[in-house]
Amino acid sequence: MPEKADLISAGLQIVDEVPQNKPLKPGDLFHVQYAALNAGGGDAPYFANNFYIATEDFVQSHQQITDRDIDFHDLYGLLGDRDSFLIDLEPYDYTGTQDITLQVPHNVSAGKYYLVMQTDDDNEVPETNEFNNLDYVEIYIDGPGDLFNQHLAVLDENSEDDPLQPGEVFTAEYEVVNKGGEDVPFSATHFYLLTEDYLNKHETIKVEDIDNIELYALYGDQFSEVITLGAFDSTGMQEIDLQIPEGIKPGKYYLGMQSDVFAEVDEFYELNNSLFAPVEDYVEIYIGDVI
Repeated sequence: MPEKADLISAGLQIVDEVPQNKPLKPGDLFHVQYAALNAGGGDAPYFANNFYIATEDFVQSHQQITDRDIDFHDLYGLLGDRDSFLIDLEPYDYTGTQDITLQVPHNVSAGKYYLVMQTDDDNEVPETNEFNNLDYVEIYIDGPGDLFNQHLAVLDENSEDDPLQPGEVFTAEYEVVNKGGEDVPFSATHFYLLTEDYLNKHETIKVEDIDNIELYALYGDQFSEVITLGAFDSTGMQEIDLQIPEGIKPGKYYLGMQSDVFAEVDEFYELNNSLFAPVEDYVEIYIGDVI
């Protein structure tokens, strides 16, 4: 049986300085050096070497990349000097340091990402190990503030058989992240109870929808709702005490959370400030009759 190649991505680095305090902007060109090694005893006569920008969640959950993974949210393909993508390596051969110029996608939001290189991008070379083809380094993309609700949970146990009561105080846990490259000096975060009908009809929470039928405002420690975040900063896990409205009908509701309630922050993306949609996360909460 002929020996197989074993292609390894190595030596990936961004030549331009792109630290957190001086990030790139959408559309910017930047220069990269990289290398590829064939650590196997078989030839790798032709293969493609491609580059991507990916979120930390994507990098932590994937060992390989396919074209189907490019969603312009967690993974973006990069374009550059296509000729330098094509590599031919004999057994135990090494490309040496290569240079390429890449461009930040125009549609990428601000935040911390990873520049990812995948060797044998089209999976054309039979290899002894198909899971060592990725290499990555941190990269920061600039832009206005972009508030994103990272986490929301109810710490008090409740269920259909053991619901919370109107007027009862419960504790919620939450985290807000500024994915943007500019500081957010002030923003307000509010919390709501919403019905399943409201959830199914709306993509975001709107203050003007508060009707105490499908959408209820919750009030608690008002000071913890005022948030200041630097670029690429996070509140960390926070807790807030909230009170179930008096007079609310019993049943199943959802706890919702909205950042930048008063639209005071100029954001790259304005539609990710409400955490309750089924595609993201929401928290069921049961409310019973007054005892």
